[in-house]
Amino acid sequence: MNSTQEFAVILERERARADRNGHGFSLVTFKVGAASQAFEERLKQVLHGRLRLTDEMGWFDRQRIGVLLFNTHREGAWNYANRVRKAMAAEGQGAECSVYTYPASWPGTGVEKSEAECARAAAEPPGVEIKSGVDPFKSDPLPVWKRALDLIVAPPVLLILSPLMLVLGLAVKLTSRGPVFFKQERAGIRGKPFICWKFRTMVADAESQKKDLLPYNERSGVAFKMKNDPRVTTVGRFLRKTSLDELPQLFNVLRGEMSLVGPRPLPVEEALQQDTWHNTRLDVAPGMTCLWQISARHNNSFDTWARLDIEYVRNRSLWLDLKLLLLTIPAVLSTRGAH
Repeated sequence: MNSTQEFAVILERERARADRNGHGFSLVTFKVGAASQAFEERLKQVLHGRLRLTDEMGWFDRQRIGVLLFNTHREGAWNYANRVRKAMAAEGQGAECSVYTYPASWPGTGVEKSEAECARAAAEPPGVEIKSGVDPFKSDPLPVWKRALDLIVAPPVLLILSPLMLVLGLAVKLTSRGPVFFKQERAGIRGKPFICWKFRTMVADAESQKKDLLPYNERSGVAFKMKNDPRVTTVGRFLRKTSLDELPQLFNVLRGEMSLVGPRPLPVEEALQQDTWHNTRLDVAPGMTCLWQISARHNNSFDTWARLDIEYVRNRSLWLDLKLLLLTIPAVLSTRGAH
């Protein structure tokens, strides 16, 4: 049976393959925990006896054995999980398990209904939990060093800039109708929605007007960008040009929903339209600055944006984060590509 490290490599390789060819797969994990050696050995025998030649089995982590079912949809994974549970139950032993599928939609997009249908079709025994999306494939979303950097840098920056933020808030409030802050649900790590904060830069009913402006989108791909967006206010234009509208996201950083450095979070509705290979952007916490913002903000191709984000995901380190934070200052001052 594959070790934890070997199984992680197999999972990542299959995920990359699925991103290229569009063929999904499922992962079923069975909890061993503090169970007896006899239970563990019997579970391994039952799992191995039900593997196809193309499937893989290994330690997902210290507590769970994982079975990777190639080219298998949710229903097939449910059936496999239930066959194993029923075999173990026949011997008087329970087997707690979870089912994951990739690629899959995120919560709130109809997945709940299809999962319920899977549950009824499989007549699952108690204790089986089905999940979907990318969440089991990255177990270290926010490394200790990264969270430490966020908590060391964000509070003093927020304190120093608080007078400026007060002035900007007053400018927004006094020059246009509507709230000071713009709150929007965006896709965070593993696609989990969170409320992202910004200074409001558009008229109050901007979201309702967006559908009429979609034909004028200047960016190829899912993200919307329009150079002379009529919804932007006079103060909002200044805030966007200088990126000062994003300062309230420091509160998102303090809450752990974002990081100082990471892929920029898309609105949930736009993130759901990404190509499958773009999903690697969601393996890490979203950030206030990123490679794209520093080096290619003027580029209107979302694929270019995604490739730079994926490059960051694969190479992130403390030194890279520090470098990007330092490079953000001249990038913001230049205002190149900001609209």
